[in-house]
Amino acid sequence: MIEILDKTKCCGCNACAQKCPKHCIHLIKDSEGFYYPQVDTQLCINCGLCEKVCPVINQNAPHQPKNVYAVKNKNTETRLNSSSGGVFSLIAETIIEEKGVVFGARYDDNWNVVMDFAETLEDVKAFRNSKYVQCFVGDSYLHVEKFLKAGRMVLYSGTPCMIRALKLFLKRDYENLLTVDIVCHGVPSPGVWQDYLKSVKEIVKVKYPNKPKIGSINFRDKTNGWSLFSFAFSITESIGEHNTFIERTTFYDNPFMRAFWRDLILRPSCYYCPVRDCKSGADLTIGDFWSISLVDKQFDDDKGVGVLLVHTDKGKSILPWNQIEYISTSYELASKWNGGFNKTTFVHTNRKRFFDKYKKHPQQVIKLLIRNTDRSFLDKIRDKIKSLRLCV
Repeated sequence: MIEILDKTKCCGCNACAQKCPKHCIHLIKDSEGFYYPQVDTQLCINCGLCEKVCPVINQNAPHQPKNVYAVKNKNTETRLNSSSGGVFSLIAETIIEEKGVVFGARYDDNWNVVMDFAETLEDVKAFRNSKYVQCFVGDSYLHVEKFLKAGRMVLYSGTPCMIRALKLFLKRDYENLLTVDIVCHGVPSPGVWQDYLKSVKEIVKVKYPNKPKIGSINFRDKTNGWSLFSFAFSITESIGEHNTFIERTTFYDNPFMRAFWRDLILRPSCYYCPVRDCKSGADLTIGDFWSISLVDKQFDDDKGVGVLLVHTDKGKSILPWNQIEYISTSYELASKWNGGFNKTTFVHTNRKRFFDKYKKHPQQVIKLLIRNTDRSFLDKIRDKIKSLRLCV
């Protein structure tokens, strides 16, 4: 039976709840805004299935990828609308063309990040762009299993812990399943995200009094370039004709983004990640190639360059190489300036102080985020250097 006594031992993948034959496990949000499984012991039959699908309990051995590439989607428009190199869209398009199903993270009507599936190219667009909030997995593994057994091709994209949990949930390999994970250094609290949005909406109402509504959110807006990306959201005012305005702040000036980047509000398990070093079992891994200048400065046009790790022959064969610009490189160079490759994510020294205050005063979340990530003059210089991708 799953019993979470140490929160660093649970990544919130929801595999245990989906696998339980008695449906006696439910995810409950804690005071930090993260979800954890809670078991109804009166219904539990101690079958042990929940433990068998836990990626923390059942860890893989680390390995090196077969191939490492710097990649760019040849379609510049798609690349600009993606977080880095735009290769995920190409993989998804290949699956859709085969009448397959694509799983990815999107926003729901309340801007929560949830796992969903798409069967059209138009619906796949919602999965583009990074969403720096822990995704609610829901019943997606059950849906994957159903599509696979029906003979459909399935692409499942997510964090490494989600991919490892899915593999354990399915119990066997499926030839018609392709898994893609991301270079991940941790996921921020969904609770903090929602309280941050509430505070933003209150600010928006003052600035835009005519029934304002958030129309879009982009954690990786490239208006000022890939290297100096911004957190941006659109505001639509309902008066006469609809007026839309864009609010944009450079990533290191946005309170939520800075807290994420400085590892202040990550899930406890992220600091002790059980699936780093390519342990998820994914076919492919995608992320940002921040150190591209060490490989080929001319390859970087500041519109986004992705890193692509190939772990399996299936992953390599599915890629539409004729639509990709790529350079073969090394794991050492690809991982040079990307913190998601680090073996450890260190707990921010102010994490406990932040959450102690946040639990009592969630309405003050913006002030608390700013106060606990306040930057010295030296920090500001370092942030600027990071944005230029000269070092981390």
